[in-house]
Amino acid sequence: MRHDGVSGPDSASCPVDRAGLIPAMDASMTRDSIVELRTTFGTRSAAEACARMLVDRRLAACCQVEGPIHATYRWQGCVEAAEEYRVVCKTVAELVSDAGGEIVRIHAYECPEIVSVTVEASHAYAAWVRDSVTLPLAPPPSASDPA
Repeated sequence: MRHDGVSGPDSASCPVDRAGLIPAMDASMTRDSIVELRTTFGTRSAAEACARMLVDRRLAACCQVEGPIHATYRWQGCVEAAEEYRVVCKTVAELVSDAGGEIVRIHAYECPEIVSVTVEASHAYAAWVRDSVTLPLAPPPSASDPA
């Protein structure tokens, strides 16, 4: 069973604690780093379109859309408030720049929020994230590189 209580194909590879809320961590499991990439949109449809695009392009393993949330912020000298939808994406450090660039490309905001946070995850979950994204290819060796 996955950490969200739903049975799925990954249920055996991602054990949960007794409460069924978070991945169980025992001495045989290591923690690996992944990145949560966060942004917000003014509409649910824009947030869902971003989430789908990032997963379709394998720049994120999964994206969750939350909201509406209430945002209070300073913009061009004035305090503003707005309803927004947060998108939280799970990816790897190597793809943060590419994913962030795609968010900027499709975003309606002049200055979209793009925040990345390195987080620790169970080995099984981190491996699933890595397996679900497409890492950039290493540049081919130059002719002058020793073989």
